[in-house]
Amino acid sequence: MHAADPRAQRIDRGLALTRRGRPEAARRLLAAVWRQLSPVDDAPLRADCAMTMAGLQDDPRDRLAWCLRALTAAEQVRQSYIGRCGVPLPLCAFYPMVLHDLADAYHVLGDDERARECEARSGSGLAGMHRLGEVGLREMAAFASSRLAGRLGVPLPVQDPWAR
Repeated sequence: MHAADPRAQRIDRGLALTRRGRPEAARRLLAAVWRQLSPVDDAPLRADCAMTMAGLQDDPRDRLAWCLRALTAAEQVRQSYIGRCGVPLPLCAFYPMVLHDLADAYHVLGDDERARECEARSGSGLAGMHRLGEVGLREMAAFASSRLAGRLGVPLPVQDPWAR
């Protein structure tokens, strides 16, 4: 996934529609993007799209469903990275955030036990990221910066470190 990927740009447009007070249009756009993403090859985009969709849901159960989709995609990114590099990456860059959002979704639905489990996993993921060392953290920060910059309309030519 590259910052110039048209599917990533469509996810960003969905966020822009949300900011302009058009959540239904954003949901339609993101649902179309979701259907175009490969469950095998597009895990980082699927996680991004699912996390964005989760934030657009009015029904807490729908929000939980999208958070679970984001978690599945994040896990696929992690497994793919381990498979390519042979390095047991504890958690991918956005995995702790996915777990945090999932914990919040469980909490809203009154499932505090699952919420606590997700928060604990999120905390251990953040600690695990620090074990990646300076280069790994720098790559993750560069990728996150490129995605944020793209959402703010400032394109940066940073390659996704997980796509290697």
